[in-house]
Amino acid sequence: MVSFKTIVYGILLALFAYYVYGPPHKLEPSVFRDRYGPWCVIAGASQGLGEAFAREIASRGLNVILLARREKETGEVAERIRRDFNVEARVVVADLSDGDSVLQKLEQASSDVTVGSIIYNAAWSNTGYFLDRTEQELKMAVGVNVQTLTLLSNRFLKKFKQNKKGGLLIISSVAGLFGVKHVLAYSSTKAFQIAFARGLWDEMSEHNVDVVVSVAGGIRTTGLSTVLDAEDYPPGTQTPEEVALESVSFMSAKGGPVLIPGSLNRLMQSFLQLLPSWASTKLIGYNLEKRLRKKQ
Repeated sequence: MVSFKTIVYGILLALFAYYVYGPPHKLEPSVFRDRYGPWCVIAGASQGLGEAFAREIASRGLNVILLARREKETGEVAERIRRDFNVEARVVVADLSDGDSVLQKLEQASSDVTVGSIIYNAAWSNTGYFLDRTEQELKMAVGVNVQTLTLLSNRFLKKFKQNKKGGLLIISSVAGLFGVKHVLAYSSTKAFQIAFARGLWDEMSEHNVDVVVSVAGGIRTTGLSTVLDAEDYPPGTQTPEEVALESVSFMSAKGGPVLIPGSLNRLMQSFLQLLPSWASTKLIGYNLEKRLRKKQ
């Protein structure tokens, strides 16, 4: 007869494995397309992680609407998507800091199709002390990272609620778990995204609509390379393809409101959460400042 202690240890081990490796990611392509398709809007899709998400979604049979500021680069991504996956790809060029304009252009581009999911990968960031930021830079951070996301979610989740299916995947950052100097506006608006997704997940779960925030660590993109040298990338840095695959799979597995992609990243964040708030804040800020100084 199995003892109670053995059962408890087994449950704890299973929970630990679930946390480190994530939930099982199995969903038939036809089921995925029915739940999140036939069209998916991907914001911030002109390069890097945005393109990785577009390719991941297209590989599962969904058509995509690519929303970004750079017309040429986004058009090239759309062309590659059509060629490689035999799906439709539309391009919407918009200033993602202007929520009203984004909604207007997106409504026009999707008026004849059914959007079943949104991946909000758009972000604005700049490095330097907060008091050295201009008012325009701060408005950009709030516009791209908060305002447009909020308006877009409100508009499309109403439709998902009516259809009793759909998904919203928000790409945040581990910086949003802390107030990080040198990227304070970025980390603070990313914190909003985490809280926003958690509450929205609870609100929409009863309507069979999935909401997930992917709290990513370092990602090997052009943006990261402009801030840090390759040898200074933080431990646990992932490729865009790894983050896209794990994030989309986590959403489809209904793994919960928050994902930290990468086993090492999850373990590191667990350790940091155990520290006093002053210690974790100082540690994160010092680590970033040291790497930025080397870059300069």
